[in-house]
Amino acid sequence: VEEAEQGPASLRNFVEQRPWYTNLRQEFDSKHPFLTNNDDTFTNEYMLKEVNEIRISASSVKFVPKETPLTSYNVMDCPKDPPEGYPTQFSLVDILQNWNPDNVFFHKENQSIYQGICIFDYFTPNHYEYALNYQRSEVPFVLKNHPQVMPTVIRWATPNYLKQLLRDTKQRTEYSKTNHFMFWRLRGGKYNNPNNGWKPPTENIRLSYTEWVAHANNSAAKTVESNNNQDHWYFRLNGCNDIY
Repeated sequence: VEEAEQGPASLRNFVEQRPWYTNLRQEFDSKHPFLTNNDDTFTNEYMLKEVNEIRISASSVKFVPKETPLTSYNVMDCPKDPPEGYPTQFSLVDILQNWNPDNVFFHKENQSIYQGICIFDYFTPNHYEYALNYQRSEVPFVLKNHPQVMPTVIRWATPNYLKQLLRDTKQRTEYSKTNHFMFWRLRGGKYNNPNNGWKPPTENIRLSYTEWVAHANNSAAKTVESNNNQDHWYFRLNGCNDIY
């Protein structure tokens, strides 16, 4: 919905019918004039600067692809068309041994990770063309720094913007008593019987964005060891819901 004014006409109308959203965007854009500048080169330059600063503030760790004989291509400099066997798949055991899911922090300056999906940069020559080739081949890839996506990144990273956007509307939120959000699904039979002693590992509840942020900030202040066994909330948004 945040980028709906650039999408299909039906979706643009969906957004434009909400005056409060128009006012919110006008107020935000007035503080970031490069978003409404008619000079694309000027706008893109400033957006890239803002987005890179957001990336740096989000993590001081630089992730680099792990060198492995299984991958015949450089994920940061992929060929024009998907190579044979793309994307490379790795053993789940190796992935978990390399990055323990119970430890969300890395202490190395350059942390190597298993990465088999190509990363394209919109502003790197030919990368966008290559990304379209991969799209037509129906294989996964990452496209970063797209000029229609960066404004949303900047808005969502601005303090209080999401609070104004989502207001007090309750959103679906998964609740777990630990940092593990195990997948489960009721299939009927004995598992639907409340007397068999089985309980789902997570619970679906509803929280507002403000409520969820309060939980998130409280968790961020704890150590990894203590936080893993504390309550966790997985805030979920559905952009197709009539909530904006």
